[in-house]
Formats: sequence, C-alpha cells, structure tokens
Amino acid sequence: MIFSIKLPQKEHFVVFLLLIIYVLSRLPLLNYLPLIKDEAIYSVMSTEQMGHLTLIPTFLGYPVSWKPAPFFWLYGFFSNFPLPIEMAFRLPSFIFGFLTLIPLYLLLRNIGLNKNIAFFSIVIFLFSLTSIYSNLSVLTDSMLFFFICLSLYFYTEKRFDDRRFIAAAIFAFAAFFSKFLLALFIPLMALVYFYLNDKKTLQKPLFLLSLLAVPIAFLIQSFLLTQAGLGGDVKIAALGYLAEGTGLTDVSKYASSLYALLPSLGMWFVLSFLGLINNWKNNLFMTFWYGLSIFPFLFGYTMVWYYLPVMPAIGYFAALALIKFEGVEKLDLFFVIVFSLILISTLYLTLSLYSEAHAIYSPEREAGLFLSGKKNVGIFGLYAPGVFSYKILDERRSLGHSLDFGWVMLRDNFSLKEENDFINDYHRGDYPIINGSFEHMFTSPDARFRKDTNLSKFEYIAVFGFNDLKLPNATVVYNRSLIQVYKVD
Repeated sequence: MIFSIKLPQKEHFVVFLLLIIYVLSRLPLLNYLPLIKDEAIYSVMSTEQMGHLTLIPTFLGYPVSWKPAPFFWLYGFFSNFPLPIEMAFRLPSFIFGFLTLIPLYLLLRNIGLNKNIAFFSIVIFLFSLTSIYSNLSVLTDSMLFFFICLSLYFYTEKRFDDRRFIAAAIFAFAAFFSKFLLALFIPLMALVYFYLNDKKTLQKPLFLLSLLAVPIAFLIQSFLLTQAGLGGDVKIAALGYLAEGTGLTDVSKYASSLYALLPSLGMWFVLSFLGLINNWKNNLFMTFWYGLSIFPFLFGYTMVWYYLPVMPAIGYFAALALIKFEGVEKLDLFFVIVFSLILISTLYLTLSLYSEAHAIYSPEREAGLFLSGKKNVGIFGLYAPGVFSYKILDERRSLGHSLDFGWVMLRDNFSLKEENDFINDYHRGDYPIINGSFEHMFTSPDARFRKDTNLSKFEYIAVFGFNDLKLPNATVVYNRSLIQVYKVD
C-alpha cells in the first residue's frame, strides 16, 4: 500500500488544523523574549494613549509620525490585562495572526490554489521566522497583514455581489491606519488580479471607488500630521532608511537584506526559487505576488518582518517545489520526510535566533526593572530603549504612573568625554542636541536627543555602550553586557 497524505474533506477542518498548528508553534514563545528595540518604544507609546487618546500618537509627550494612532489605542488596551508585560503587549499581534489564517486560506483558494497546495503553503508560511516574529512582537505588521488578507479576500470572493468592494475598501482603509503606505499593496494586488482574471470588473464603479480608500486615508493622515505640527509627511515605512541619505546605491544594505532573509526563511526561500522556475506560468497572479518580494529586499534591510505580505507567495512556490513533479502532485512518504526535515531545520534556526536575541536584550530588561521605582535616575549612551521602557512600564503597573527620569541618547560616533559631560551637566548647551521630541530619532543617524526632565542631579546613572566610563563617588550596582548602573554615593 502506497503511503499518501490525505487532508480532511471539509474545508473548515483544514482551517481548524492550521489554527492548531499556529497556536502550538507560537504560544510557547509569546513571553520568551524581552521587548526588543522598537517594541519597547511602541509599548511606552501605547501606555501613553491609555492615559490620553490622541489622533497622532505621542512618545514621551511629543507627537510623532512613525506609526498611526489606532495601533497604539488597541495595543494599549491589551496592556491593562493582568499578564506579564511582554505577553500583554504582544497578545494583539498573536490574535491578529491567529485570525488572519481564515481569510488567508480562503484567499488562496479563491485565486486558484487547491486544498493541498493552499494548506502546505500556509504551513510553510507559519514555520518561518518572518511570520513567527511578526505574530509575537509589538509591531504593526501582524495587524496590517490581517487587514490585507481580509480586503483581498473580499475582492476575490465571487459568491458576493459588487457590494463586496465596499468591505474591501473598508479593510484597505484600516490597513493604511495599521502601517501607512504599505496598504497600497491592496489596490495594486486587486488591479492585477482582475486584469488577469476578469477585466470587466476594472470598469465597475464600486470597484474603482474602492481603490480610493488608501488615497483618502493618506489625505486624512496628512491633515492630522499638519494639525499636529509635523508637516503632513506620512512616513513610508518600507522606505524609511532612504532618509539616511544612502538611497539605492548602498550595496551593503542589500547584503544585509540577504543575510537576514536566508536565516529567517531558511530552505523555504531556496525552494521557492525552484518552484518559481518550474511553475511561474501556472498562476500568474501568484507569480506577481512573489515578484513583490523585491520591495522588502530593497528596502527592508534586516527587518525580516517586512516580508510578511509576500510570505504566502514564497510558501506557495516552495510547496510546489516539494509537491509537484512533472505536473503531478505527490504527497507521498518521500515528501513527508523531506518536508519534515526542512520544517524542523527551519524551526531550529528560528529557536536559535530567539535564544540569541534573548541573551542580547535581557540585560536591558534587567536594568530597567532594577531602576523601576527609583527616583533621580539618569540614562545615558547608545540606543537601548528597553532600559527606560521597562522602568516606565513597571512603574505604571506598580505605582499607577511613571517617575521622572533623564535620558540622553548618543550615537556610535560620540566620545566618552561627551558622555561624561552630559552626566556631569545634564542640561548643558555646548553640544548640538535635540531637546524633548524624539520625532527624528530614526531618520537623523548622527543627532543627539535629550528627554525633558526637571532633574539635574542623579542618584542612579545607567550607561549603555561605554565600558570604560569611570564615575567618581559612585558604585557599580548592575553590570552586564554593555550596560552598567551606578549608584552615586
């Protein structure tokens, strides 16, 4: 008897199986990592929104244009749940990822994938660092992809009449207020889909009107930014690093993209190329979808979560490379063995990267929790947002509010002398520095930033990135990795 995999006949059982795989592959990691980099910043911004809702989000009291406000409203609401800090803030991403599987599966079926290919395409999608990290982080990508899948599902669902385009437009509008211009993915995909499958739809009034959802959202956000004094400049998240001035000519960024992409997708990425070469003509819409991978490669740098919107296409062609031989699908024992080995190796790689990240960023959490509840704290040095973020978040939980503290953020090219100068005189004015607002923190790589504070002398001084710092009349009370905390005697 020849071994062959057979999926359940009823579609809802197939989806249920995918949901089980999702939970089992993610729940153990939900609370494992400390809040990392942008996660820490966004968590603080979310708690600020719980104290005072604003149409433009704030960071340390100042409006910033990095991300849209609804993201912070929602994640701030979940932050009040009686859960560990990391789990509370990441729970919305986990839920969005869970709910996304339903419209994603239906979307793949709508655009011509059979049950077997759709199922294994999503399994590959699930077992990639790109989707795992996106679903388990305080980032906008999981929320964005949920609305992308919902919108595209309504565009492609032929069982509904033309009024489905209204629903598609609503979800495209919501996608914009998840991660701004990356929502343009939706009308672009819709246009290509109907061009390839039903050109008559391109002339329908409701369809054409639905394409205006993202431009309308763009105009609204531009108006809100202008009212907030931020110039109406809607950030193009995927192209953010271009503001650093290197543009498309910096080859090192492409090398970094490739370096990040291969570990995050493992063998799936290589297989997808093989599947594309042999099957690109079979479904031109999926081929186009796969081609959009060029954008996260060019502009995503090391941010592997930017590949989330194109991961289903990568998974599709990787699945074809394993399942389809000479036009015949074979879910035999050989497929099971090879698929399982690749899946296990990819998961092992993901867990290894998680373990490495845990070791790197845990000191920021430890230092921040150590400083929680302590008055007269000053934080100095390179970008280590976990330190002050954990201090703020833990104090708001335990005290109901955060204590005032000082923070001067320097950059790699600044000297030990400058560090000492700011520690000795926090409010000094002989160095060029941006006070109060951190709006340009990600787009001004050489600028110093200083938080507003009423403090001038510090009892506890946290330093990141300067191991050679010597503070007179101070005792080291925490020292791990590049983080030292001093108590002034």
